[in-house]
Amino acid sequence: MLKTLTLILTLCVSGGRTEYDPKCPYPEGSLCECNSNPSSSFIACRGKYNRELTELPQIRQEVKEINSQDVKQGMSAGPFTRLVILLDPYQNITSIRGGSIPPGLEIFTCESCTSLTSISPNAFSGSEKTLTVVKVKNSPMENLLNFQAMFRLEALTTLIWIGGGLVHADFSPDWENSKYPLRNLHLSGNRLTKVPKQLFRLARLTKLVLHNNLITVVGRHDILFPSSLKEIDIGSNKIGKMQTIRFDGDPSLKNLNLAFNPITDISDNAFWYLSKLEDLSLSHHQLRRIPLALKRLTGLKHANLVPKREADFKCTCNQYLAVWFSDVNPNIVGTCMHKNVRVNITQFLTKSAPKAKCVEDKDSDDEIKRDEKGTSSASCAPKAKCVEDKDSDDEIKRDEKGTSSASYPTYNKLVLIFFFYVSVCWYVYFS
Repeated sequence: MLKTLTLILTLCVSGGRTEYDPKCPYPEGSLCECNSNPSSSFIACRGKYNRELTELPQIRQEVKEINSQDVKQGMSAGPFTRLVILLDPYQNITSIRGGSIPPGLEIFTCESCTSLTSISPNAFSGSEKTLTVVKVKNSPMENLLNFQAMFRLEALTTLIWIGGGLVHADFSPDWENSKYPLRNLHLSGNRLTKVPKQLFRLARLTKLVLHNNLITVVGRHDILFPSSLKEIDIGSNKIGKMQTIRFDGDPSLKNLNLAFNPITDISDNAFWYLSKLEDLSLSHHQLRRIPLALKRLTGLKHANLVPKREADFKCTCNQYLAVWFSDVNPNIVGTCMHKNVRVNITQFLTKSAPKAKCVEDKDSDDEIKRDEKGTSSASCAPKAKCVEDKDSDDEIKRDEKGTSSASYPTYNKLVLIFFFYVSVCWYVYFS
């Protein structure tokens, strides 16, 4: 991103045309200019100052005929390895044809491609082994299958397709071969309504960004995430329910972002396979209680559980969560409500792990201590029903004064009833 901004700034500063470079793959006088300087060499096809750019010009004939051993071996064919297309809303490039992209390209960027709906399968001919980054912004293309040229790029590691009209993000079955090295997939700001089904084909994918789409459900049975993923960002979608997130193998996921989703329900087994997860963001959720699914996150270090409405998010005393928090000890950001009092979640769970086994008691009164900031820390343990250590045989109930009485059967009452009955019988008999 920083490199792209640097290129755009260079173009703005340069203003007019530069002196034609004889090594430039585009003919002199075209709307694609080659810019060569000590820091970077790139090609800029821009229509901001000339609104006649309706398609990319064809590269020079001698460049088309390049069949050097360098290109075959995956090396650059010339000094210009970066192509930047800068368009304004008035441009009308609807397709990129074969023969309009120079061979040996390493980075391709198309900014504000608001009319681009198709890319020819042979558009990147000669760059199959060199092109590593493709970025397309604001394209109305609805299906990635219209970008057939992508499936021929054997060196592609980063695909950024953002702010456009993607409805389907399908991937060719040819990509099931692990030789395709795509590692970063950014599809934010599109119109996707579900997680792409073919993600498991991307065997080397480490980062997936589906931010700001229209996805409603995560964890469908027919969707498998590649086990190679380290980071998933599905924030700012329309997710209301979460089911079990499944992978095609032993997952390596470290970061999961689900922030700014109207989540109201998380299955207890939603995080079943995420034992290696370290960072979880559920901020601005709409849950009613602390999700029990957290107990599966045995490697968690940090979690953001800040609710959208604090008044609706209740503190819950659960023995599994208490034991999990005691063992894992993660840093949890957020508060919940206990008897209309705002409670820090970390402090609440810290004091919810009793020395004895905690059994949830809905009628128990929790102790609440107010801190200096006006919030409170509560414990579900002190007055919950507890079973003492294994050496103890009796259940102990704590009374209000802190003393205890063994819960024996009502033996005394039975004795009194017995003696009363005998007395009555004795009286009747002798009278």
